[in-house]
Amino acid sequence: LKHVDHALTRVREMSRSLQAVPPQPEGLLDALSGLASHVSSTAQVSCTVQAGQDIRVPDPHVANYLYRLAQEAVHNAVRHGRPKAVVISLSAQPEGLTLSVTDDGAGLLDAAKKDSGMGLDIMRHRASLIHGALTVLSHSGKGTRVICRVPAGAQVHGDRE
Repeated sequence: LKHVDHALTRVREMSRSLQAVPPQPEGLLDALSGLASHVSSTAQVSCTVQAGQDIRVPDPHVANYLYRLAQEAVHNAVRHGRPKAVVISLSAQPEGLTLSVTDDGAGLLDAAKKDSGMGLDIMRHRASLIHGALTVLSHSGKGTRVICRVPAGAQVHGDRE
């Protein structure tokens, strides 16, 4: 019975991670808040969202790619960086949106020595599909910051997931 309960918990977690961003303009902010809440409750890491309440992403595909990018960055931070805190930030300027995920963990270089996953490649690909620019800043022992800047009015180009 204990194994069945554990399996059900894992299935719920996997289902939650597959859930798309709600297709309304404020859906991305709602989804990021849900991600932060889930990480805080399951990973024993403080995860918060910093964003203005008026941020809207009209294209649901762009919102979905930004969410998946944040999800991957948070997952990588928790899995490899051993942070105490992760902050997901979303801001809007006239020139576009900026999404960033910042952690206070081990930093990317230490994590990369242990595991050469595809997370960064996946994030770069997702950013390129929405005409975004991905920047990764990392200092050993001082954490990592993943930043994706997307121009105003961005739409998905190329393959969709």
